[in-house]
Amino acid sequence: MIDYFISTGEKHGFYTLWVEDGSMFLSDNGLYSNLEGLPKFICNLSTTEEGARAAVRKRFEGKVEGKDYSVHWGLIDLKDWGTMLSREERDMVDYIERGRMPWGKNVGALFSDLSVYSLLWHMEADDSYHKTFIRQNISAKFKEALTKYRETSGKAVFDAHFKMIEEKEKAKEARQAEKAKSKHVGVIGERQEFNLCVDHIHYFDTYWGESCITLLSDAEGNQIVYKGQARIGGIKENISLIATVKEQSVREGVKQTIIQRPKVLKGAI
Repeated sequence: MIDYFISTGEKHGFYTLWVEDGSMFLSDNGLYSNLEGLPKFICNLSTTEEGARAAVRKRFEGKVEGKDYSVHWGLIDLKDWGTMLSREERDMVDYIERGRMPWGKNVGALFSDLSVYSLLWHMEADDSYHKTFIRQNISAKFKEALTKYRETSGKAVFDAHFKMIEEKEKAKEARQAEKAKSKHVGVIGERQEFNLCVDHIHYFDTYWGESCITLLSDAEGNQIVYKGQARIGGIKENISLIATVKEQSVREGVKQTIIQRPKVLKGAI
C-alpha cells in the first residue's frame, strides 16, 4: 500500500501532493522507484482543498500497474519546500509573509509604505503573464495577503481612500450640475463686455509659441471659453473684458460660448 499526503496550502496558497512512503512515487507517466527513500514532490493540485481532493480522486485513486494504493487525507504544513522553489521564489514568499512587496520596483517595501492606488493595481492585476503554476499561486498568495491587509491593519487607510474618492465624485457631480445650467451668451460675430471669473487655464506649446485655453464663467454660471495666446487673468481672478463671440457650442452636455480677441478693461473687477 502506498500512502499519499496533501499539504495544507497554508504557506504557499496551493495544495501539493507528496508521497510519504519513499520506496515508490507516482508521476504522470506511472509508478517509479525512489531509491533515496525520501518524500517526493508529485504535483501541484489546486488552490482549494476541495479542488485538491477532486484532482486526487481523478488522477490517483485506483490501481497502477496492478498495485493497489490509497490516498490518506493527513494534512500537513510544509515549512521547507527545498528545491521545489527557487531561491528567488522563496524570497517572494518570505516577503509576502512579512507584509512586503514580492516584486516590482517597490520589491521589499512594506504594504503600508505604498499608496492605495498601487496596492489596488496589484490586487486587480492579471496573473496570466506568470508562466508557471508556482508563480501563479505565489501571486494568488500575494493577493490574499493584500486582501488581509486591506481588511485589518490597512482598513483605515483604504476607508479614507474610498471616502476621498466618493467626496471627489460628489464634488464633480455638483460642478457638472452647476455647469449644466449654463446658457449661450451674446450674438455670434458681435463684440460685447463680459464680467467673468477665471476658473482654469491650460497651457500648451504651438508652432507659434505658448498658447492656452482659459475657462471662465459669469455670475449666472454661463461657461465662457477663450483659446489663444493672450493672458487675460489668473485663476480665481475676477476680470472685466470686451471680446467677440466666435462660436456657441455644447461640450459634454454643457453650453459654452467661445470668445476671441479679448481686451481686458482697466480696473478689473
